[in-house]
Amino acid sequence: GGGGAAAGGGGGPPAISPGSGMGGFGALAGGAADSGSRARSGGRALACLRFVLSGKFIGFLLIVAAIGVLVWNEGNLSRSAESLQGGMRYCTTVSAGAKPARYSGKFIHLIAGLQIDHELSDSDFHVRVRAARLKREVEMFQYTEMADSSSKSGYTYEGLWSAQLVKSDDFHDKSKTNPKKFPIQSFVTNAKDVSVGPLVISPALVEQINTWSRVGIDRVRRDYTLRGDYLYSGNPEKPAVGDIRVRYEMAGAHNEEVTVVGRASSGGKLKEFALPGGQRLELLKVGAYSKESMFSAAQSAGLEVWLLRLLSWVLLAAGLTLLADLVTAIVSWIPVLSSGANVRHLLVVLLSLSTVIALLGFLWLPTAPVTGSVTMAAALLPVLVLVKKGRAAKVRTD
Repeated sequence: GGGGAAAGGGGGPPAISPGSGMGGFGALAGGAADSGSRARSGGRALACLRFVLSGKFIGFLLIVAAIGVLVWNEGNLSRSAESLQGGMRYCTTVSAGAKPARYSGKFIHLIAGLQIDHELSDSDFHVRVRAARLKREVEMFQYTEMADSSSKSGYTYEGLWSAQLVKSDDFHDKSKTNPKKFPIQSFVTNAKDVSVGPLVISPALVEQINTWSRVGIDRVRRDYTLRGDYLYSGNPEKPAVGDIRVRYEMAGAHNEEVTVVGRASSGGKLKEFALPGGQRLELLKVGAYSKESMFSAAQSAGLEVWLLRLLSWVLLAAGLTLLADLVTAIVSWIPVLSSGANVRHLLVVLLSLSTVIALLGFLWLPTAPVTGSVTMAAALLPVLVLVKKGRAAKVRTD
C-alpha cells in the first residue's frame, strides 16, 4: 500500500482530464476565430474605403447625378407643358373689335394693333419715334491687341469699332491707349402706356417686343456726319481712336399687329393668368398667330433646358469613362453590341448619348406618348453607329 502511495506521489507528469483538455483547446480555437473575424471585417472595411476613394465610386456618383439632373429637368418641363395644355382650354379667342366688357376677367387670345400714345425721343440727336421701344447703340473706335509672330514685338494693333470698352492698360505697347470711358452711352427705353387694341399691356409684355428695325435720321448735329445708318463724330472714312458712331433702332411701331395672351382685367389692362399648375402666363408676339401657335411656342424648351440636358450627358459620359473597363466588359458580353468593344474611344460617348435619349423618351411617355416613343426609338441610332464602327475596326484589325 505504501509502495502504491509512493508510486502515486512520484514526480511523473500531472494527469490531464479529458474535460479540461477540450476546454483549453476550445478557448484557443475561439480566440483564433475572433481574430480571423476581425481580420476579415477589417479587410472588408479597407476594401470599401479603397472603392470609395477609387475612380469607380466617383463614376457611380456621376451616373446617379446625371440621372437626377435629367429627371428633375424633364419633370419641370413636363409639368409646365401639362399646365400650358390645361390653360389653353381656358383661353378664348376674341376679335379686336369686340367690346372689352364682353371678355373682362377672362383668359383671352387677341390679335390687334399696338397703340402708342406718346413718342419716344432722344434729345441728344433729335430722334423721335412713335413706337413701343427705342434703342440707341453707341460704338467707339479703339485699339485692339493681337498676337503676331511676324512682328518684332510679337503683337500688332488695329483700330476697330466696338460697343464694349477695350481696356488698353495691359497692352504691351504702352503708346497704344484707349479712352477710359464712352463719351455717351447706349440705352434702351420703353414707352410707358402701350395698348394692344383697347387693353393696356404690362411692362413685361413690352419687353417681349424684340423685332427691331432701323430708325431713319432726319436732323444731324453740326458736330456729327451721317453715313448710312450711323452718325459719326469724326471722319467716317478715316476714324481716329476715340471717335464714336451712333445708330438707332425701334421695335413695336404704332399700329403694328401683334398677338397677345393674358387675362383681361376689369380695369382695361392685360395681366398675367394663373394656370392650373400654378404657372403664371402672359405672352406677346409680333405678327398674327393662332392660339395654338402661341401656346406651342411657350411649351418649347428654352436654352436652360437644353443646357441641363447637355450637362446630364457630360456627367453620364464622365461617369462611364471612369468605369470604362467595366462598361467594355459588359458590352463585350452582349452579342449585338460586342463589336462596340473594339472602339473604346467612341463607346462611352455613343453609349452615354443613347442612354440620355432613351431616358428622355421614357420620361415623356406619360404626358406625350408619341413624342416619348419616337425619342426612345431615336436612342437606337447611336447604338447602330457604335456597332457599325466596331465592326469596321474589327475588320481592320483582322
